[in-house]
Amino acid sequence: MYNGVTMNELSRSDPPSRRPSKLGERLTQQKLDGARRLTPEQRLRLALDLSDAAVALRHACSKKR
Repeated sequence: MYNGVTMNELSRSDPPSRRPSKLGERLTQQKLDGARRLTPEQRLRLALDLSDAAVALRHACSKKR
């Protein structure tokens, strides 16, 4: 869920000529199921690690300009 919008709702915003991928839906569901199995502490640790990685990537990319 991102800002109150589920991944399925986001995929439905695609142009009508494009069908959602079954593989994409299955991968999304597997990720959600895996996240639900984590404890709140594990989820927080994962979020902090991802945030640190995003900051490092942004910093590394900004050096190239």
